[in-house]
Amino acid sequence: MSNTPHEAILDVRHLKKYFPIEKGFLRRVAGYVRAVDDVSFSVRKGQTMGLVGESGCGKTTTAWTIIRLHEATAGEVYFRVRDGEILDMAALEKGRLKEIRRYMGVVFQDPYASLNPRKTVLDIVADPLLNYGVKRGEREARVAELLTMVGLDPSTMPRYPHAFSGGQRQRIGIARALALSPSLLIADEPVSALDVSVQAQILNLLSDLRDKLGLSYLFIAHDLSVIQHICDRVAVMYMGSIVEEADTEVLFSQPAHPYTASLMAALPVPDPHKPWNPKLNGEVGKPSETGSGCVFAHRCPYADQICHDETPTLETKTTDTKDSHLVACHFADELQLDA
Repeated sequence: MSNTPHEAILDVRHLKKYFPIEKGFLRRVAGYVRAVDDVSFSVRKGQTMGLVGESGCGKTTTAWTIIRLHEATAGEVYFRVRDGEILDMAALEKGRLKEIRRYMGVVFQDPYASLNPRKTVLDIVADPLLNYGVKRGEREARVAELLTMVGLDPSTMPRYPHAFSGGQRQRIGIARALALSPSLLIADEPVSALDVSVQAQILNLLSDLRDKLGLSYLFIAHDLSVIQHICDRVAVMYMGSIVEEADTEVLFSQPAHPYTASLMAALPVPDPHKPWNPKLNGEVGKPSETGSGCVFAHRCPYADQICHDETPTLETKTTDTKDSHLVACHFADELQLDA
């Protein structure tokens, strides 16, 4: 039993995932890609926790390491199951892991690639039920219930994915993720492949399902406007590390890390009289080349020598009396950043 925070359904501590870089005929390890580097956060029951950052910053790898599609290099992942028992996912044997995974659903990014084109909607949504031994008659009844829940007609069960639009396919993916009544849903960029006109519908559906079913979400996105719409709390990732974490309202009104402020400045504003002035220059660094110092120092306009020499720790901003705004920046209490 861990000292997981009260009401936390997921508690990630110092999670690391390093991929070896092999070179030469003998495939000797020449270094490591630090895809996830000392990541810690919690998800409370009924909360939507957002992971946001540029592509390649480690968001998806973090999610896959949590559910052990990747084996962690180090760290603990504590998950609270239905009976209140708290288990370390990273330490479970495979048989026990399968038993616990039924409480974790996953919605994938691309609704076109994540559905098997040779299977009917009935077979796709019923796959998790089949894997856990649910009888055929019960599977059909459950699939009909799930399709209704996500806004689709149960009469579509015999149809194939090609007969549906992108938004409808994502609804099918959501129905499949909910098949085993999970308590935690991991949504990996669930609307990024959809038309803007459809994105709001899917986000509203996810919000309604969260409230109706008492779900908790780990919501991964690179679009800050999506994160602001659906998340209660946000962790900002850069090169495998969390550089800032705060409640959504606080993060968007008082960003404390230069990277967060740069991401917000890069959002286009629907005002023809206001110039678009993104502050983020350069490219994301290579996670295989991380060393001492702040991971954002090579792009930060406020970087000083200490930023290149010493790695800042993720700690509470001293001006925040609620102890809920965490920042990894040497100058977090001195900078006045625009939201």
